[in-house]
Amino acid sequence: MVDIDQATSEAIARARSLHDVPIEEAGLAYRTLGHLLEEQADAHEQKIFLIFYGADGQRREYTYREVYEEACRTANLFAGLGLRPGDRVATLDDNHPDLVVIYFAAFMLGATVVPIDPNFDDRDIACILHASRVSHACVRDIYLDRVSALRGEAPACRTIVQMGRRLRQDLPHLHADAARLSTRFAPARIIAATDEALVMYSCPASGKPKGVVLDHVNLLSEALAIGEWHRLSDDQRLMCILPVHHVKGIVLSLITPLAAGGGLVLSPSFQAEKFFERIAADRVTVVSTDPGLLEALLHAKLSVDAYRLAHLRHLICGAGPLTVEFVQRFERLFKRPVIHAYGLSEATACSSCVPVDLAPGEHKQWLTRHAHASVGIPLPVNEMVVLDDDGNETGEGVSGEIGLRGHNVMRCYDADPEATRAAFRNGWFMTGDIGSWRYDGEGRKFFFVEGRTRT
Repeated sequence: MVDIDQATSEAIARARSLHDVPIEEAGLAYRTLGHLLEEQADAHEQKIFLIFYGADGQRREYTYREVYEEACRTANLFAGLGLRPGDRVATLDDNHPDLVVIYFAAFMLGATVVPIDPNFDDRDIACILHASRVSHACVRDIYLDRVSALRGEAPACRTIVQMGRRLRQDLPHLHADAARLSTRFAPARIIAATDEALVMYSCPASGKPKGVVLDHVNLLSEALAIGEWHRLSDDQRLMCILPVHHVKGIVLSLITPLAAGGGLVLSPSFQAEKFFERIAADRVTVVSTDPGLLEALLHAKLSVDAYRLAHLRHLICGAGPLTVEFVQRFERLFKRPVIHAYGLSEATACSSCVPVDLAPGEHKQWLTRHAHASVGIPLPVNEMVVLDDDGNETGEGVSGEIGLRGHNVMRCYDADPEATRAAFRNGWFMTGDIGSWRYDGEGRKFFFVEGRTRT
């Protein structure tokens, strides 16, 4: 957590309110993420929640009940290893069902997950382990030597849990040690919606890791809003080809289909040649992507006509700039709409999105007939403005800095009071992104992102 002054605390409280409703009064159907998984396991039992394609191409299925029971076993393992509510556990892994289980085990227990991108270099991983003050780390076998060598840089990290092959007998192993434990779990204390759930660390060019602190209500509010926006239901599946150690992969591709009672198709990495094949085989409805993945599909010169894709409604694209020329090429070739989205970790992944029910002509207008592809209108989980240097809202077509306010806004930057104070002004979280907006025929504000003011 971070020590902040009274004025900053009040600014954060305002920025975490939605239409003057404080985040503590969000009134969600689920208390916590652990409660969400438990309720969905009771409701859907033997229904398939997770389909995983391993690196070997083998397809595996996991029911709602299986995921819940594995999460309970893992939570019991964590508790036996001394992980307590309020502690933090790091993960270092590629996309894998183990990550899904570990996340929810920690959420059930009341611990905080700190996902680390294995593609970070050793210096950055060491900095994150130290800065985040994790007490435990769950590490895939191929990364175990790296993390073991860095352990001296993270004196608070007491325990390393192995995943995959068991390489060391002196360290606990996720599957071997959890297999004999109970499929029921009760936390040591009641977990609250505003308890910390996730800290997302990035490694900016400055070299100082920056941790975004998100709580259960942030993640739940966002996932429920995304599911409603994209009209997801319990008979639909999302495909996750983004890393689930990034906030967009965690929230949009994992928690959102769980909240909708639907399914998730997970792969350890993106394979262009398998993309439409797996969408067709598993009747995927929506895919979450980024511009880099869409570009890889274009370069692969694939044809949608070779597959049965009537159920594929659209692709969500965020996490990077989407140019007008690029979206025109993609939609023309693949005959599916790209739903452009905008968000950042500080606001739990997604703050605005192009409506999915626009008529084709209107959809094309907002994505291709302005200097920038529109990022749509705010999701109902937050408010969105463009402010000038004096903190006043700009008029139509006038550029300024984008500000956000809502139940998806972070608690703070981890142990960084200076960065936290700088990010909240006039009751808004200031994104550092330059943007503008224009009205549509219904009086809705469609936003555009034009650049950055800071990193």
